[in-house]
Amino acid sequence: MKKLFRYYVPFLLALVFLGLAVERVLAWRNVRALEAENRRLKEQILEADRVVDDEQAIGLYRKIAPPVAEVELRIVQRQWNQALEILRQIRRAKYNPLLEQDVQGLYGRLGGLLDEMKERCGALLAEGKTLRADVGWRASNLLGAVQLMNAFAVAETERNPKKVAAILREAIGHFKTAIETVDTLAAAGWSRNVPRWNLELLYGEQMVERFRLAEPDVQRQLDIRDNLDAILPEQGGYAPGEAMDLKIRK
Repeated sequence: MKKLFRYYVPFLLALVFLGLAVERVLAWRNVRALEAENRRLKEQILEADRVVDDEQAIGLYRKIAPPVAEVELRIVQRQWNQALEILRQIRRAKYNPLLEQDVQGLYGRLGGLLDEMKERCGALLAEGKTLRADVGWRASNLLGAVQLMNAFAVAETERNPKKVAAILREAIGHFKTAIETVDTLAAAGWSRNVPRWNLELLYGEQMVERFRLAEPDVQRQLDIRDNLDAILPEQGGYAPGEAMDLKIRK
């Protein structure tokens, strides 16, 4: 018995150590594979980031697999640029008799794009606590900006002040959520000001109350709508999801 014990115990210990060594090797390989995957993902994102054309960039982002929150956010940021361009086309077409017939179709395109952006932002925010705060505040801020543009489109096409006021209240809620989220970031820097400025514009212009009071007065609705158009987020300070290296000036 002692001989068996003497021979088998070292053998069993050797097997245990061998198993541990194999486990360490496999863990090391998994780490290396994960690092390689992260590098590949980062390179693909940077490649798409460098593309100036929004449609081409969105196409590249959509090819990235697996889809991650940072990529989804970038898609919505690019779509915001597209929405602004459609809005500029609408403004030009409205005052050009040759293009006036295109306005309805442009609003249709804008509405479809805004719906897609809302859905994508909603899916991001549905991740809850698993979503990184630096992505979460941008998604909430984007959603607020999308609702702001949606309110303008409804004011222009449906002339329904109650509906516009309700949409604006949703936008305010999203901006507030963005502020709460960005304030949890210790190194947010200037980023914490972006949703605050968007909210400040809405509150400063008292848009919700003005639309509510303007219900019986069509001309007043049109005047307020023009003011709403003027505060839609643009670049540099009021954009819905600024790149990290873009400085904010107010």
